[in-house]
Amino acid sequence: MRPLLFFILFLSLQMFANENMSHQQTDADIKLSLISAMSETVHSLQQERGASCGYISSDGTKFKENLKAITSISDKKIKLLQEILTKEQSIVAKSLSEENQATLNQTFEQLFYIRRDVLNLNIDFAKTYSKYTQSIAFMLLNISNLADSFKEKALSNRLYTYSIILMYKESIGQKRAALSALFSKEKFSKEIFEYFLTSNTTEQIYLKSFLHNADPLEKELYFKTFDDPSIQKVKEYELLALEKLSGKKISVNSQQWFKSVTRKIDLVQSIEYKVFKDALTIADELNRASLVALTEEEKQWIETHTVKIGVEQWTPVVFSNDGKDIDGIAGDFTKKIIEKTGLKVEIVNDNWDKLLKDFEDKKLDLLPSTYYTDKRAKFGLYSDGYFKMKDAIFLKESNKAIQSLKDLEGQTLANSKGYGTIDKLKKAFPKINLVLTKDLDDSINRVLNGRRKAMDRDAYSKNWC
Repeated sequence: MRPLLFFILFLSLQMFANENMSHQQTDADIKLSLISAMSETVHSLQQERGASCGYISSDGTKFKENLKAITSISDKKIKLLQEILTKEQSIVAKSLSEENQATLNQTFEQLFYIRRDVLNLNIDFAKTYSKYTQSIAFMLLNISNLADSFKEKALSNRLYTYSIILMYKESIGQKRAALSALFSKEKFSKEIFEYFLTSNTTEQIYLKSFLHNADPLEKELYFKTFDDPSIQKVKEYELLALEKLSGKKISVNSQQWFKSVTRKIDLVQSIEYKVFKDALTIADELNRASLVALTEEEKQWIETHTVKIGVEQWTPVVFSNDGKDIDGIAGDFTKKIIEKTGLKVEIVNDNWDKLLKDFEDKKLDLLPSTYYTDKRAKFGLYSDGYFKMKDAIFLKESNKAIQSLKDLEGQTLANSKGYGTIDKLKKAFPKINLVLTKDLDDSINRVLNGRRKAMDRDAYSKNWC
């Protein structure tokens, strides 16, 4: 009875491709998209917090329509954010821990219960304010973490300034929520008083920090933007709030306050957009600087083509995590080429034998790691080799007799269909009995199953001898 063995011969892995190349968004592009989507979600939840606090404090008599419209907008922004988090999981995982991602998902799940309690008036102002503020603060922290993940100093500095203005806007948003509640209530509230004073102080702190870090054009934009009648109107409301908090009887339309302060926050957001646009410009310049030099013809080709890349599940050399990406040793090389050329790609997953046939039939454009053979060179172009791996033989743990290819003569060897080593093995070692399998996992499983069944039934081994 002869043992079934599995042989993997890795000599020199070559990039096997035609002249077609590929484009994808860079990691930086995706992280910036995530920052933007998270910031938009924060902006909407800040409005939702303010309207919810006004609704609760007026016992449901005010802000009902505002809250309905704002909630609808929040849902759309949350959906977009979740789509990015799901679609770009491999890149998101590099910047946000699994724990933070899980907490973020829990935040959106808990939002449903918060909204229900608000609409049913089953929650007070303090809890409403606190729960929304905690969720917003967590997202702002993750935006800051994403900003810190950029290594380029110029880009990192701009995103740091961007984070500061988001915190500045958040302090105004907290004030909006507090005074929306205050102006909707008849009685003095200790919690509202404390939240108002805290947000009033943090607003000044973050404004100073922003102006210190902003570039001259951003400062100029800030002062120009804040030369707006709504800014003075907000100050007048805040003075009335102080009078009411000191015990005076003040009558203020809470929804008019909400409208005025929202105008101020929207003005801050316009500055926020400018700072983020500056960051995008820097990122684009850095990306262009890292790209390889291309002719106009090549650039035009890139703009009008999508490259199909064949990927076999050959861990750790090349594989796909979710069927849409490419990873592994050869996958990382391929991603670098994609990043530096700005190419668009489509990942096609299949068994190696099918991928090779599709490449020959011109249904695929590129195979990232392919053993060189003269036959394959007739229908595909090879790059220079870019890394090497040693030969390896996988066999039964108890088998000590196999030390080289010569020792395999008279033995049965499993190898995947389409592998470039097959013809060389047949020519160099004609006495080795080759069994062609579907893929590497199939080869390994046959060895393992053969070991067990060989112990129980000789017939199994004879089938492969």
